[in-house]
Amino acid sequence: MHYTWTLRLSVALAFAVTSLVHGAEYRAASGAVVITPEGPLWAGGYASRTKPVSEKVHDLHAKGLLLEDGQDRRFLLISLEVITLPAPFVDSVTKRISEAHGLTREQITLICTHTHCGPPLHAIEDRIIYPIDDTQVAALKRYSEVLEGKILSLTAELMGDLQPAHLAFGNGTAGFGVNRRNNKESEVGKPGFVAQGPVDHDVPVLRVTDPDGKLTAVAFGYACHATTVELYQWSGDYPGFAQAALEASHPDATAIFVTGCGGDINPLPRRELRLAQEYGKSLADAVDDVLQTPMRPLTGPIRSQLERISLDFDTLPTRETLQADLKGDDVYHARRAKILLEQLDKGIPIAPNYPVPIQTLQIGDSLNAIFLGGEAVVDYSLRFKKELGKESTWVATYANDLCAYIPSERVRAEGGYEGGKAMVYQGRPAPWAPGLEEKIVNEVHRQLSSTVTTE
Repeated sequence: MHYTWTLRLSVALAFAVTSLVHGAEYRAASGAVVITPEGPLWAGGYASRTKPVSEKVHDLHAKGLLLEDGQDRRFLLISLEVITLPAPFVDSVTKRISEAHGLTREQITLICTHTHCGPPLHAIEDRIIYPIDDTQVAALKRYSEVLEGKILSLTAELMGDLQPAHLAFGNGTAGFGVNRRNNKESEVGKPGFVAQGPVDHDVPVLRVTDPDGKLTAVAFGYACHATTVELYQWSGDYPGFAQAALEASHPDATAIFVTGCGGDINPLPRRELRLAQEYGKSLADAVDDVLQTPMRPLTGPIRSQLERISLDFDTLPTRETLQADLKGDDVYHARRAKILLEQLDKGIPIAPNYPVPIQTLQIGDSLNAIFLGGEAVVDYSLRFKKELGKESTWVATYANDLCAYIPSERVRAEGGYEGGKAMVYQGRPAPWAPGLEEKIVNEVHRQLSSTVTTE
């Protein structure tokens, strides 16, 4: 205990000296690059699509924010306007960033906005979700390779553009997210309708300003699926419109969306482009409201950690079960069965668990940011903010590996799409076994209670 307090006191004194000398405790850089596919490509998210997409409502982007504290510890956030984020892609690009710039894996977060009018990245699940041929598989592979190169170029620009910065954090509110498990879409908006079920309407906001107070970047989040529209056009959905509105109001700043725990939350009502625009505007207004009020300054060292924890699957399918699925009427079960049977034929057994990434970022004692792999439901956000304090906690998901839905224990027991049925579309062999929520929560608390820093 004596060592811990001595360490924290020494770090605090070092930061105080740094602030006096340089006038800012941190350095930061932000930027963006267009990642709109240049040729026809399959869009993700809706099984009803029957052809690739080649037109756009607006461009898609990769957004980046690089932070550095007074002890040269760094953290890189990359937000992508795509629908999927496969582990092989993340592993490849983070390895190349580490080799080129010396960042450790724990210092890098990749997250996707999960827009359902964005492209998927190349993964084996493509053949389950989408009715695509070898030509389109090759096109997705090429797009993923091009995107990886753009992320590397963006990172290099950020590394060379670090400038003194001040950080602050605050929370706003937006109300268009509705729990889709507890409300019928057709009933939303009717006279007398009252939404049921848990939601998280908080809008966390991280403000980055230069020493003169000019806004240079704003990262913000919301716990809701980007599923307002189903188009044969590229679109960032409401997060894309929110980012565009903020950058129009603050032309010297980069606006970066960080997806919250909205695995079971939809924007409702939906299915009209004007609604995506309206939701984006209301979210941008919520962010602006926070920016115009006193925000809590962030101070102290940047610490980040990442671990992959093994979450167990429930009962695995047998070869006989897969062979029956292969001959059945459900096309998605048949496609998954084909892939798993090919794996078994190669002598590779079906894994009984999956390594889900859990990552945290701490900025002094002022902010705990949590990045969960998969599509976590809203219960996680509500629980962490209750246990850690709403004013200093930011919970995000769709980070580092969009491997599957991550239900809470409640949702897993209830079943339904998020509770287990969706696993087939993401190529997982079975629903999760009981106990996953406590494993995730315990790992987050372990990381946040640790005093280990990332050098």
